[in-house]
Amino acid sequence: MTTKINDGLTNHQRYVLRHPDYVKRQQIASDVSHAKDSGYRKRMILKAKERRQELRKVVIGLLGGKCANPECPIPQEKMDFRCLQIDHINGNGRADVRRYKKNIGSMQLKIYKEILAGSKDYQCLCAYCNWLKRFTNNELMVKVEQE
Repeated sequence: MTTKINDGLTNHQRYVLRHPDYVKRQQIASDVSHAKDSGYRKRMILKAKERRQELRKVVIGLLGGKCANPECPIPQEKMDFRCLQIDHINGNGRADVRRYKKNIGSMQLKIYKEILAGSKDYQCLCAYCNWLKRFTNNELMVKVEQE
């Protein structure tokens, strides 16, 4: 008859403690299997890119899927999805950039999550209207003297 050990650990955790080289062997086996598959990293990068693109499509769809500027000079039927950009309505995007520093991917994901949660702080603008807004409201990273 075996006695049950009440140390709060699973059998696997106890095995790992008794065999310190177990984790190292598992890591080596994993590295070797991925090293044999030369396209593994490329496939993972491609899958991540596809997931980001799908998420962007959903988010832009929630924002209306077209330029929010009623005076946009580009006809909506000629508007290309790839030219649409997510814009902070109140122009406080610079604060997000400072907070996330160089990790733009994290910043984008945070903005996407906020929009999916129902935030009304963002709008969808075409690249033309977004840059006009940034210049006229002086939302550029470097302050520019207007003529």
